[in-house]
Amino acid sequence: FDGHPLLILLGELNRQPKLNGDFLRGLYGLTNAEARLAIALSQGQGLSDYCDLAKISKHTGRAQLKSIFQKMDVQSQGQLIAKIVQGPWLE
Repeated sequence: FDGHPLLILLGELNRQPKLNGDFLRGLYGLTNAEARLAIALSQGQGLSDYCDLAKISKHTGRAQLKSIFQKMDVQSQGQLIAKIVQGPWLE
């Protein structure tokens, strides 16, 4: 190793961090439904699929998403996802 420090990182390769909806609700004032939607989107689920699984209308899903954007000060789903996956609420 020629006198250079060696850094070894251990972890689970396929482990996805668990998102804490309570933190999202407290920090941004999201409702329970908004927090569930935001987390689902950040985990790769599409809005239409989420609406089907949650048994809500697409109109309701879009209204919740618009409210999430406003509360979290983002303009797109991409910005929303980036803000969530880089946030301190990961357990």
